[in-house]
Amino acid sequence: MSGLLSESNIVIGYNSIALFEARAQNIKTFSLNLFPVKDSLRNAFETAGIITVEATRSEIMQAIILDSDILSREKIFSGGISSCIKVISGKLNLTLH
Repeated sequence: MSGLLSESNIVIGYNSIALFEARAQNIKTFSLNLFPVKDSLRNAFETAGIITVEATRSEIMQAIILDSDILSREKIFSGGISSCIKVISGKLNLTLH
């Protein structure tokens, strides 16, 4: 998938980790509003800069045009993996080397 993302300027999808991976690479990213989504996921999308859009051609096109300059959120994901490892290691009483 990273090969596809590296060649993409825009990613449109539905509630997948690929959307977060696209935003981590600073790609303009949209989630299609097809089914009910929990507020926690919707908030995570918003925090990451993933825009939720209705799944119609006109709404998608309008969102792409209106959001031509999504602010870069450099380093928004930096340290995420190491933070997860620390939390899990702490819960399991493991010592990191």
